[in-house]
Formats: sequence, structure tokens, C-alpha cells
Amino acid sequence: MSLYLCVFDGPRELAGADLGSYADFGAFRRAVAERFEAGEPGARFPTLMRHSDCEGEWTPAECALLAAELAALAGEAGAGAPFGPFTDVDGEDLIGRLRELAEAARRHDLPILFQ
Repeated sequence: MSLYLCVFDGPRELAGADLGSYADFGAFRRAVAERFEAGEPGARFPTLMRHSDCEGEWTPAECALLAAELAALAGEAGAGAPFGPFTDVDGEDLIGRLRELAEAARRHDLPILFQ
């Protein structure tokens, strides 16, 4: 089963990303915890790491926090360089795609939906 994150304004999709399988997203978060959080998920990036990957949403307020966390993570992972093998299904850098979603949600004051 695939994890799709998206930002909707009514019936119109503003941004979306297919992250691959739930296992792929789990592997990404485990790698973040191991490499950047000393093995403690959520120690530095709680909005990214502690949200369930089941259906739900990151609220607009959480999206502002998420955008800041992803910017910091991108800086540490190496700006412009992919973090490990982690991409969305289109081959785009996963941190970058998540940042785009968080910024779109923040800019429009809308949640990111987990589908």
C-alpha cells in the first residue's frame, strides 16, 4: 500500500507526493533517527518523526513546524544532495518533496493530508 501526502483547497489539489510504500517512509524515518537524532525518534524533529503514518493530517500549525524541521534536516543532510536512497516514486529527493508540501500547506494555511 502506498502513502500519498497532499494539500487540498476544497476539491482542488495544490500539492501532492506519492512517497512509496509505508515501509519506505518508515525506513526514511528510521534513517533520520539513526543519523540525526542519536537513535531517539523525535528528539530533534518531533513533527516529522512522531506523527503516525496512518490516515490523518499535519495541521497548518504543524506544517509551519514541519517546514522548519525539514529545512534544518536538509541543511544537515547536504543541501541539494539526496539523503541516502530516499526519493518519492518519481525519483525526487524525499526531503525536498516534503519541504514543498509543508511550504504549500503553510502558504495556504491548509493541512497536509495522509492518504
